[in-house]
Amino acid sequence: MSTAELRDLLGSAAEQADEILATLRANRSHLPVAFPGLPRRFGKDAVGGGQRLFGEATVDLDAFRTCDLVAAYLVTSLEATEEEIVDVFAHGDIEERAMLFRCLNFMPLGNTTSRLLAEALRTNIVLHLEAAMCDSNLLARSIKTGTIDGDTGNRLLLKFAFLDMDLTRA
Repeated sequence: MSTAELRDLLGSAAEQADEILATLRANRSHLPVAFPGLPRRFGKDAVGGGQRLFGEATVDLDAFRTCDLVAAYLVTSLEATEEEIVDVFAHGDIEERAMLFRCLNFMPLGNTTSRLLAEALRTNIVLHLEAAMCDSNLLARSIKTGTIDGDTGNRLLLKFAFLDMDLTRA
């Protein structure tokens, strides 16, 4: 998945995203400072465009917000480390965590994926579960590749059902 594809989806927001990216490249420690402002700066409107393939990931862009794609563009362009992402997640608010869950779709599967999906098991915040499990094939890919085990995948689906969420979106 190329960052150019993500940048293209940003449309008029791409220049502003590039400004933030330049700041972050100059000082990576500003990542936790940049994330909180993304929903206000770029908005939470749906990007639109239906289902689209990004490498092995299938995402429904109708469910992804502009701030989610900007976050994914920044994280993937920086090649943010597991520690950087987990730090932003640990100190982030509801919106920041949702954006990071959605970023997982555009990142290589690995420890960051398994750590954040484990965090999804600990929450009852519907937005987080939707961001982690809906409108993409992240959960299926994670189970298929062994990034998470089948038991964790089943527990995530049970949590999803327990909260009476639409299983057709998982």
